[in-house]
Amino acid sequence: MGEIAGVKVRPHDLRRSYATDLFDLGIDAMVVSRMLGHANIQTSMRYDRRPEDTKKEAADRLPFAFVEKEEEE
Repeated sequence: MGEIAGVKVRPHDLRRSYATDLFDLGIDAMVVSRMLGHANIQTSMRYDRRPEDTKKEAADRLPFAFVEKEEEE
């Protein structure tokens, strides 16, 4: 499969890349799990290799009622 590029590619490598791409696109873990055909979401979560910064970015996007947004001029 990866002969042209000179790398060894196994079918599971493609599956892992597929899952990683879905996670990178922000697809919900439950949806990724269903798309991979996993019975247990924990199996799918092993494919999630996003950095810790991803969690911070997600938290920063949450709207909080007690935080006032700066007005644009």
